[in-house]
Amino acid sequence: FPSHDTGGLKVYYEANKNNYMWEERLDATIYTCKDAEIAKKVREMLAKQSKSGKPSDDEIKAELNKDSQLNLKVEAGKFIKGENDVLENVKWEPGLSSDIAFNGQIAIVNVRGKVAPAPKTLNEAKGLVTADYQTYLEKEWIDSLRKKYPFQVNKDVLFSIK
Repeated sequence: FPSHDTGGLKVYYEANKNNYMWEERLDATIYTCKDAEIAKKVREMLAKQSKSGKPSDDEIKAELNKDSQLNLKVEAGKFIKGENDVLENVKWEPGLSSDIAFNGQIAIVNVRGKVAPAPKTLNEAKGLVTADYQTYLEKEWIDSLRKKYPFQVNKDVLFSIK
């Protein structure tokens, strides 16, 4: 399979992209706080954020991690079921969760909503698409060789081999 055949890979992906689907995901931000004091500060800052959009998650993290990088970890994204243990304790409904005690820390989850199943982008599924495309090309190549060079098995000769 020529690794430079990006055009063929894109065409193959477009024709088969429904084979590479995300399942339902949760669009959320997880705030993992060192302790209850940091969690309280995060809640206060999130209350301001919901009214004015400020401070941003990066600003909250920078403010609370001035003394120690271990005070707050912020993880935003789209998560599938089972991908993150904290999310197993959260309803998949928009809003801010209650404090979740987890591994000696406090987690707060800001759920923005559910994301319906959708095809993965070519970049997200590139490994799978590349493998499937290579299999497709090999099958096409073998089929073309069989059409060009038909063969027959001489069973008398085959069964005479000992």
